[in-house]
Amino acid sequence: MKVLSPGLPLASEPTPATWVHLHVDEIERLLRVLDLKRWWVSEMTGVHKTTLRRWLQGKIYKVRSYRAAALARILEVQLCEISIDDKRQQT
Repeated sequence: MKVLSPGLPLASEPTPATWVHLHVDEIERLLRVLDLKRWWVSEMTGVHKTTLRRWLQGKIYKVRSYRAAALARILEVQLCEISIDDKRQQT
C-alpha cells in the first residue's frame, strides 16, 4: 500500500466499512423516554428523516458503525445498548 506519510493511506484506497445491526425496540424506547423528536435525531445523526424512519421500521437494520455511534451519543447510551451482536442474532 502506498502512503503519503507514515500511516496515512492514499485517498483513492477505501477504508473498510463496519456495519452494525440496530436494536430497534431499544431505540424506540429511548426516544420515548428522552422525549426526542425524530426530525431532530435524524438531523443530529446526519441522516435524512426518511432514513431514520426506515431504521425504526426495520426496513434498514444494518447501518454504518459511525452512524450508529452518533445515534448512541444522541440517545446517551453505549453503542452496544442499541445494537444487536451478529452472533446473538443468528441463534
